Amino acid sequence: MLKKTKMNIFLEYIESINRIDWLILGFLSLFCFLNYQHGDILHTGGSSIAYLNGHILDFYEYNKPFMVGNNYMPTTYILFAIWNIPVRILGLITEPTMSVSVIVRMWYKLGTFSLFLSTGYLIYKICMERSVSRKKAVFAAFLFFSNPIAIYSELIFGQYDIITTFFMCLGVYYYVKEDRKKFVCSFAVAITCKYFALLIFLPLLLLKEKRIWKIICDTAGVFSLFIIEFIIYATSEAFISGVFGFGAVGYIFNVSFDTGYAKISIVVVLWGLLCAYCYFKECKEDERFSWSIYICCIVMFLCFGLSMWHPQWLLMAIPFFTLGVVFHKDIDVYMLLDLLMMGIFMLFVVNIWKNSCDQSLFNLGIFSRYSIGIEQKVTMSDLLVLKDTNLIFSIWTAVLLSYVVYLHPKRMSEPADADIDYQKHKGMLRLRYIGGCCIFIVPSVAALLINISLSK
Repeated sequence: MLKKTKMNIFLEYIESINRIDWLILGFLSLFCFLNYQHGDILHTGGSSIAYLNGHILDFYEYNKPFMVGNNYMPTTYILFAIWNIPVRILGLITEPTMSVSVIVRMWYKLGTFSLFLSTGYLIYKICMERSVSRKKAVFAAFLFFSNPIAIYSELIFGQYDIITTFFMCLGVYYYVKEDRKKFVCSFAVAITCKYFALLIFLPLLLLKEKRIWKIICDTAGVFSLFIIEFIIYATSEAFISGVFGFGAVGYIFNVSFDTGYAKISIVVVLWGLLCAYCYFKECKEDERFSWSIYICCIVMFLCFGLSMWHPQWLLMAIPFFTLGVVFHKDIDVYMLLDLLMMGIFMLFVVNIWKNSCDQSLFNLGIFSRYSIGIEQKVTMSDLLVLKDTNLIFSIWTAVLLSYVVYLHPKRMSEPADADIDYQKHKGMLRLRYIGGCCIFIVPSVAALLINISLSK
């Protein structure tokens, strides 16, 4: 009986969205999964082998000769180590290294992709907790899976920010379920992977909890795992220099007012004001969900609209944007905005990170032997007209701000009438994910073919 129930749920997943859409998205996802990959995951996946070789307390010191340095707290490497147990048992990797076979590269990627699928399922579960129809919940999951920027981050760039994203979504799920302990625990894990999670946790906590002592206890709880890991490796010089010397964590301080004595971070000030607003905001029980998602979207704007970012980080914003859009009254407009944002995103990424986040991603795909070693005389940037990154980022910020501002709770549908007409949105949905994928795939393939022809 249990198996039959699970099968029925699976069939409802398939039938809620046209099977053609699942097939097209599946084909595009498989193409991206197999053909593109950035090298960062090789460093993290390779470093994790040290744990499997028994180097627990000296993990960071042991890895330094092999990998130069490690920039993350232990959680990320431990999760990779667990996933890499079969790789180590089979002897495919015996020491920390970035030089691995294509099979191992795909294995790394399969692990993060599994979390990507699990995150979509969590979005489905969050929607079900809101008492919407199963059809609407499946549509929300599909919106996440088919978001062009999410596809870029997970399937093209092939990064591991999905770990943070998964645990943040897990935390939001327990937040909606009113399970305080699991909410705190989920975010405690997320924070050790990427500090962005703290910027989401505290506003959510303050929106619901007004008792000062409870706020202090939950805040202490969310830092508990971070503190434990810090204490374990506090005497490791490689840990301190690698984790706390990582420059990318300071991006939120770059946009600032210079007082002459100190610089005031605009992002930190606005986030602090947002936290204060959440604490003094009195939400009715039936309003809290919409305000929670809206607050999360504002935080994502502060992170990615007013400060510098790496392209894979945007994945962390997509679940919140998805939950905002799926309950919005103007879904088609937002699907069109998703396509526009992918276009602007792609323009910025390929102009800023030339030969790193563009056609060069073919060099670690399954057909890398045909592309690696070819001189990159033509980049994706060379095929584009707009190359002014200041202008592109300004447009990005304007579009992202418009995207977030109009996700206001007053524009969200109530769960009781929040059903979905798939046929009504089918055309825009397909334009969004097919067009969004092609925005990157077409010029990347064109640049690759040009470089191959020039090398002959």
